[in-house]
Amino acid sequence: DGIPSFGNRAATAAAMDHTTGFLYVIGTGGRVLHIIDATAPAAPVVVSKVTFDSQIDGYPTAVSLCSSDGMSTLAVSFQREGLSINGRVRFYRAEQALLTKLYNNDVALQGNDPVSIAFATGCQELVVVIQGQWFVLNDVVFQDPQPTIEFITFSSFSNPTLNDLTIENSILVADKIRQVTECGDGCGCNGQDTSSTVRVRDMEPRQVTVNSNNIAFITFTKNNAIARLDLNLGFIQRELDIRNIG
Repeated sequence: DGIPSFGNRAATAAAMDHTTGFLYVIGTGGRVLHIIDATAPAAPVVVSKVTFDSQIDGYPTAVSLCSSDGMSTLAVSFQREGLSINGRVRFYRAEQALLTKLYNNDVALQGNDPVSIAFATGCQELVVVIQGQWFVLNDVVFQDPQPTIEFITFSSFSNPTLNDLTIENSILVADKIRQVTECGDGCGCNGQDTSSTVRVRDMEPRQVTVNSNNIAFITFTKNNAIARLDLNLGFIQRELDIRNIG
């Protein structure tokens, strides 16, 4: 059949190394990374499994791979347990089934819930989408963390640096983006708190991809919007060009 079995909660996202034919599959709920030899596409083989500790590592949420100058770099983002603990990204040198950490420490992010990552062309920068998922604290207090786009610039010879681009709520009105509201039971909605306040949720980015021209495209699923970001520009010159698509 050629379909490897992973077990439950073990196949959330995947990244392919086209130079070696190996596939790297993360499972968020299962806290695992499977390495698959897919050089024979009709008969892929699971050759290795990496497990993560929920307290030490966190839960793997996204994976991306980039190859340049004969070297393949694998990035894995993690969401930590606890609302006040920032997310992290870990970089590996990927040599088929062998993964070697590029840095002693993970890169600590500004936000806590990275949901999508993608390498820029050249493999020297990683774009990280922080969703800022809303939640209700203790079933009473509505919280809506700020969404951000974060940029990790790195090489094999220096420590990574982190910059972030905040997505302001003013964009919702200025660019006529579809607004998503949330409210409590007191106003007749299916909320988890008893307040009667209708709240406009901020924008929550979900996915990022980067094309061969080094342009990043970021989707906002709930808002029916998509953003364009030119990674060829210096960080200070970068601006999100957000368009309403429905």
